[in-house]
Amino acid sequence: MSRQPTTSTLSLRALTLRGSAWVGLGYALQQALRLGGNLVLARLLFPEAFGLMALVNAFVQGLEMFSDLGIKPGVIRSSRTDEALLNTAWTLQVMRGCVLWLVSCVIAWPLAQLYGQPMLAQLLPVAGLTALLVSLNSTAVLLRHRRLAMGGLMAARVTAQALGLLVMIVIAWRYQTVWALVVGGVVATAAMAVFSHTFLWETPIHFRWDRAAVGELLSFGKWIMLSTAMAFLAAQADRLLLGLYVTAGTLGLYAIAYMLSEAAGKAVSQISHSVLMPAFSRVARDNPERLSGAYRRARDRLDALVLPVAGFLMTAGDRVVALLYDPRYIEAGWMLQVLSLRLVAYCLLPPSAVCLMALGKPQYAASASAAKAGCLFVGVPLGWMTGELPGAVWAVALAEFAGWPLMMRGLRQESLNHPLREVACVPWLLLGTAAGWAFIMLS
Repeated sequence: MSRQPTTSTLSLRALTLRGSAWVGLGYALQQALRLGGNLVLARLLFPEAFGLMALVNAFVQGLEMFSDLGIKPGVIRSSRTDEALLNTAWTLQVMRGCVLWLVSCVIAWPLAQLYGQPMLAQLLPVAGLTALLVSLNSTAVLLRHRRLAMGGLMAARVTAQALGLLVMIVIAWRYQTVWALVVGGVVATAAMAVFSHTFLWETPIHFRWDRAAVGELLSFGKWIMLSTAMAFLAAQADRLLLGLYVTAGTLGLYAIAYMLSEAAGKAVSQISHSVLMPAFSRVARDNPERLSGAYRRARDRLDALVLPVAGFLMTAGDRVVALLYDPRYIEAGWMLQVLSLRLVAYCLLPPSAVCLMALGKPQYAASASAAKAGCLFVGVPLGWMTGELPGAVWAVALAEFAGWPLMMRGLRQESLNHPLREVACVPWLLLGTAAGWAFIMLS
C-alpha cells in the first residue's frame, strides 16, 4: 500500500490548494449553519435579541482584539516549533484569557448604563467566558495552521458550531430569550476547546515560561496588538456607534444585514489568515522573489470568488432579504444592498495584509485599519446628522475603502503589486450585477 504524502513532502502549491479546499469546504458548512440557524432563530426570537447580541459580540471581540499578543502569527512565522516555544505560547494565551474574562465582568455594568440596556450587565460576564475558553485551545490548533493541515481543524470547528447552534435553537424555542444566543456561543467555544485536546491532540502541553520564546513572540506581537486593536475599531465601531443612536430592534436589523453582506468577505478573511498567511510566510522564508507571483495568483482567485457576490447583493439584496425573512426584517434589505459595497474593498485588504505580514511588516495592516476606524468615528455620526440611518449605513460602507490607498502603497513599496492590476476585477463585479438584475426580473 502506498504511503500518504506528509506535509514535508508536499509542495507548497499542493499544500495551499489542499488547505484552501478544506477551509473553503469548512467555511461553506459554517456559513450554511450560520444562515440556516439565523433563519430559524429569527422566527423564534425578535429583532431586539439580535441587537443586544450585536453589542455583546462587539464588546467581547473588542477585548480579544485589543489584547491580541500575536501568538498565532508569531508561531506560524517562527523558525522554531520546539516544546519551549509552544508551551510558552500556550501559557501566554491562558493568562490573557483569564484577564479578558475578568475585564468583561468589570465593564458589564458601566456599559449597560451607557447604552441604556440593563441586560448587558448580565449578558457580558457570561459571554466573556468565550475569551477564557478560547485561550484553553491546544497548541495543536497553531501547529495545524502552520502546516496547512486544515482538514481535522475545520471538522472540529464545524462540529462545535453545530452543537452551539443546536443549544441556541432549543433554548430559543423553549424560552424565546436572548440568552439562547449567549449560551449557545459559550457551548460552541467550549466544544472547540475540548476537541483541540482530544481529536486534534498531538503533543503534551503544560505551563512554561521560556524567556527567549516570550521575547520572540512579543517582539512580533507588539505590531499585531496594534493591528488587531485598530482592526477591532474598524470592524465594530459601526455597531458601537449605532447602538447610541438607534433602538435594539433597529440594531438587530442592521446586524442581520451586516451578517449577510460579510459572508463572502469572511471567506476571504478565513482563507487569507488560515491558508495564505502560512503559505506566504513559507515563500518569504524560502523563495522571497516568488512572493509577488503567489500574491497575484491568490488575488485572482479571490476576486473571482467574491466580486460576483458583491455585484449580485448590491443589485438584489432587498429581494434576498424578502425571500429569506419574514416582514419584521424587511428593512434589512436596503441595508444589505449598501453594505455589500464593502466587499469590493475587502478583496484587497486581508490578502495584502497577510502578505505584508509574512514579510514582517504588520504596520501596513495597522495603518489601514486605523484609517478605516477614523472614518467610521467621524463618518457615522456625521452620516446620522445629515441623513439619519441611511446616512450612517452609507458611512459604514464607504469607510471600508479608507485603508485601500495605504495597502496599495505597501504593496508597491514591497514590489508586490501595481495599482493598474485592480482594474482586472471590474468584469467580475459586472457579472454579479447582471446576475442580480436577472434575479429581479425572474422573481
